[in-house]
Amino acid sequence: MKKINRRDFIHNSTKSVVGMSVAMTAFGTTSGKVLGANDKVVLGAIGVGGRGTSTLLNIVKKNTNVEVKYLCDVNPTRGDKLSKQLK
Repeated sequence: MKKINRRDFIHNSTKSVVGMSVAMTAFGTTSGKVLGANDKVVLGAIGVGGRGTSTLLNIVKKNTNVEVKYLCDVNPTRGDKLSKQLK
């Protein structure tokens, strides 16, 4: 099994989340279907420093059906700051 470093993990995870968000937005608006409770994406994030913060804020800004519910960071100040920005 190939070892993966933190930077690669975050990069690949971010691409996956953004890709899913874009796909959901594209298919949700073009299919004419009404979004229901099960169509909401709830995210959690671990490590919400500079890149994590900007990524989450961009995802939430561009996708109204995305909610960031869980945040975790070794530095509690970062998590608190992002939590306030998301409200």
